[in-house]
Amino acid sequence: LTGHLDLTRTIPRIMRRAGLGAYYSEGFHPKPVMEFPPPLPLGVIGLREIVDVSLIKPVSTEELVDRLNTYAPSGIQFLSARELSGTSKLSREVAAADYLVRLTPKHLKAAGLDSDALARAPAQFMAKETFPMEVTRKRKPKTVDIRPGVETLRWLTADEFPSELGAPIPGERYLLFRGLINHGAHVRPEETAAAILGGDPGIEPTHVVRLRWLKRDGEGWKPILEAPQTAASTSISRPAAVAGV
Repeated sequence: LTGHLDLTRTIPRIMRRAGLGAYYSEGFHPKPVMEFPPPLPLGVIGLREIVDVSLIKPVSTEELVDRLNTYAPSGIQFLSARELSGTSKLSREVAAADYLVRLTPKHLKAAGLDSDALARAPAQFMAKETFPMEVTRKRKPKTVDIRPGVETLRWLTADEFPSELGAPIPGERYLLFRGLINHGAHVRPEETAAAILGGDPGIEPTHVVRLRWLKRDGEGWKPILEAPQTAASTSISRPAAVAGV
């Protein structure tokens, strides 16, 4: 429940407390040099977020993550860091993001669909070439075609459920939504979930988890950050670094 602008202020504070010298821009209003992919919506959980940062002095990757986590507030855990070469920035490689959408029994009941109709709903959506939907943007209603922005929409299997979230809750169903970045329209996972359920069953951002960022790898997709093998692993860059958060 930390807004993106608050996060852009929080990370430099963590770095200062940890004694890590951030590289600042020049001019009348110098700011820490950081770059994020599209921000995490307020209320949405992020399991493997990324931020590119620049440091004045090199530091070992293990020490970097240890020091960041020592001074990080509750709710933020630094998972890994990676050294980047030259002007490389992982935030500019993102082409899609995977989301989990949690549908409670209340949502499913509001949809009024039987089990067979629910099972078919994602595939029926993906079979369409267009899917116009009225959404709200900047407090104004707007009709957009959400179908081109959806790369994947299917039910999540039990063995795919993220271990970071514990175990699936009995009676709930979980959608895997892969949304494309910079395709021309901002498609929100909760809106797409509402669309396949036939209306607005009251899905809020707090029912959404951003699982991972992805980049194109040939004809397929590859996670920008792999799932961490331990609670804290890392690396860094000179001058740019990326940390999984």
